[in-house]
Amino acid sequence: MNQQKHSIQFIIKFRIVIIVMFTVLMALAGHQTLNKLSVDNSLSIWFLEDDPSYKAYIEFQEKFGSDEIFIAMLPVKNAIGENDVNALKQLHQDIETLPYVKTTFSLAKAKYPIYANDKIIFDDLYNPKRSEKG
Repeated sequence: MNQQKHSIQFIIKFRIVIIVMFTVLMALAGHQTLNKLSVDNSLSIWFLEDDPSYKAYIEFQEKFGSDEIFIAMLPVKNAIGENDVNALKQLHQDIETLPYVKTTFSLAKAKYPIYANDKIIFDDLYNPKRSEKG
């Protein structure tokens, strides 16, 4: 009991020094951590080197190059106009017939979830009939 009392008195007496000391130590530790912190988003950390799917992915990259997404922006007068959306849908069909193109995505193909009657239904984001309903 006496030891506890002396410890508490010591902490209270030197509380400012202790707080400053812990603050300095935390700042140094934070500085060291932030200097050495790095993010590795490479796929190699998620797969074993002899994983067949990872090997196939590496072979694909060596043969065809990047597997990244290509983004194109086209200027239009009315992004939700029926004519522009129909032209965009046609562009989707044309692009998806190209070799090595898996899929396309845009406002014309976008879906949004509707929750009704304990079900989730995905409806087209753009629907020309919706604007007619008011």
